[in-house]
Amino acid sequence: MKKIYYSLCLLLSLFIWTSCDKGGEERVDLKYEARTISVSSISPVAGYIGENLTINGKQFGVSPELMKVFIGEDETEIISCSEEQLIVKVPQGATTGKIILNLMGDTYVSELTYTVLGQPSVTAISPVMAFANDEITITGDNFGSTVSAVKLGFTGTKETALVVSCENTKIIAKVPAKAVTGPIDLTISKQHVNTPLSTGSGEFTVLQHASFTEMSAVSGYRGATVTLKGEGFVGTDEKPLKVYFGDTEAEVVSSTNEEIVIIVPEEATNGDNAVMVETAYELIEAVQVFNVLPSPKITSVSSTEEYIGAEVTITGENFPEEVKNVRVLFGGGEATIVSNSATELVVKVAAPADGVFGKVALTVLMADVTFYTGEFTVKETPYIISAVSNNILSNKLVQVGDEITVTGKGLTPDGTVTIGGIKVEPTFNGNNEFKASIPAGFTGGKVVLTYEAISVPVTSDDELILLTEGMDITEFVLQNYQQPFIPKAGTSGTANPVGWLYSSNFENEGMAWQNGNTYLHLQTYGKNKKENGKLYQVKTLPKGKYKFMIDVAESFFNKGRFTVRFLVAKGNNTFPDYVKEVAGENGKVWEYNDPEKIVLVDKLLSDLRITIGSTPVQVETNEINLSETTEVTIGFLTMTNDQAGVKVSAIKTIWLGE
Repeated sequence: MKKIYYSLCLLLSLFIWTSCDKGGEERVDLKYEARTISVSSISPVAGYIGENLTINGKQFGVSPELMKVFIGEDETEIISCSEEQLIVKVPQGATTGKIILNLMGDTYVSELTYTVLGQPSVTAISPVMAFANDEITITGDNFGSTVSAVKLGFTGTKETALVVSCENTKIIAKVPAKAVTGPIDLTISKQHVNTPLSTGSGEFTVLQHASFTEMSAVSGYRGATVTLKGEGFVGTDEKPLKVYFGDTEAEVVSSTNEEIVIIVPEEATNGDNAVMVETAYELIEAVQVFNVLPSPKITSVSSTEEYIGAEVTITGENFPEEVKNVRVLFGGGEATIVSNSATELVVKVAAPADGVFGKVALTVLMADVTFYTGEFTVKETPYIISAVSNNILSNKLVQVGDEITVTGKGLTPDGTVTIGGIKVEPTFNGNNEFKASIPAGFTGGKVVLTYEAISVPVTSDDELILLTEGMDITEFVLQNYQQPFIPKAGTSGTANPVGWLYSSNFENEGMAWQNGNTYLHLQTYGKNKKENGKLYQVKTLPKGKYKFMIDVAESFFNKGRFTVRFLVAKGNNTFPDYVKEVAGENGKVWEYNDPEKIVLVDKLLSDLRITIGSTPVQVETNEINLSETTEVTIGFLTMTNDQAGVKVSAIKTIWLGE
């Protein structure tokens, strides 16, 4: 009985295949007899303890109870079994070894070796900053070689990085498109791997591409200073910012994130040059074009010594057309340019900046680039610094008989003095100052001294202006007095104009500043908004007669009462408040609540009975006769209780004489 029992157990342990032949008879196939097992591949070829290993091959059978799988000497746990694939778990304590299969006592040793990896570790990431889609390299150990097992996450996106390749000691991956600066996260299979950039204290820097948008100039000379503008102008000690004019590198003077100041290189070619910027991380794609002008050359200077004011001719080629781009210095004193062309420059010798005569440096700059430095002797010469009057309105305004003061250096009495071409007898106060009276017949001009020993007349830069009857002197009396009026900085909508004072109920309402309107717009948009509203300036006027003219571009109102009056009152105390309107010789006038505030001019600009509409008019005031120098308040006083306004385009002050 015992032998029969063992025989039955053996038969039951065999995998039995059954089928029916054509005659319907049952057939028993003892499948494992003379079975040929083969292993074609394993995946992965390296991995970690506790992870699955897939073995591909043939004739494995379908019963895991009959199969044993080993990695070297270490038996694995079989997860699943089929004819062509086995899935097993790498056991604890397993070490690297060949894949061995044992089926019902028959052992098959494959030629394939599975490497059991230790704990993966990262030693370096390079670079630690890059642009989106750039490749980075992670080096370390025990990474395996399965690309799909590597998951590399970046801050700012759920998308994991594209892994380009994976070796046991190196992983290459691309930075995702939406990644931002921050920690990164590395997982290989089920193993989370710490990296230098995987904690809050470490960050991978995702760089933003720089931009190069414009230059402060698009043409200039070699040696000129040019500012490049954009964003992301970043350099490091190892890789500083670089700017190229074609193939030539320019000198970088200074840089910020938004600007680079460079000097156009001497090696740059004439004509258009492609200007390119290279940061520490990239060559910016945008290219600007800079036209390098032919460098000016100076071939001769007509004289090497002269008096102040003498003309000197500088000859050469490639001089700039615009005189504003040319400066000539005599020992630091800047010369007056008389004329210029592409080949010739005529200047007047300037007084040395330090007042020391003799040998000085003659320097010629074009577009702030020095193209010539030579030696020049400035002969000792008297020169005028200023010629001014004591007129309160302006030290350039004079009347016949007014005394002027002329200051300078070396002003000796052995010469002839003329004012506006008329000879005068000055009174000298040493060699640095003299006084003279404006002569009869003077119509305007400069002060000139002539000396027999000096070939060049000594002439003032200041030109004196004769104050004549009927002259418009508004520029000397008022600020911001004509269209376009300038509003206070940083204001829009409604605002008071620069240079004007105002009462509290004129705050931000003295001027409508909408749709490019530049009138002085005295307006209101609500009842009682401008009862006794005041907008004014204060000025001291010298003795004499004056009148004012106000150009009104438009007057409008809806209903109710709206009146604007132009006033001039004595003193720096604004205007008195109105009390009521009363009949006067020339129409209705206002009565005021403070008789001590003397109103010199009271002129109506608009009320219910005057409809100007879009037709401009000029309102002229009566004459003011000031018997002495007087401080006055000039401006507008309003009375309104509804929506209305007056647009003033100009205010003129006319001098009528004494």
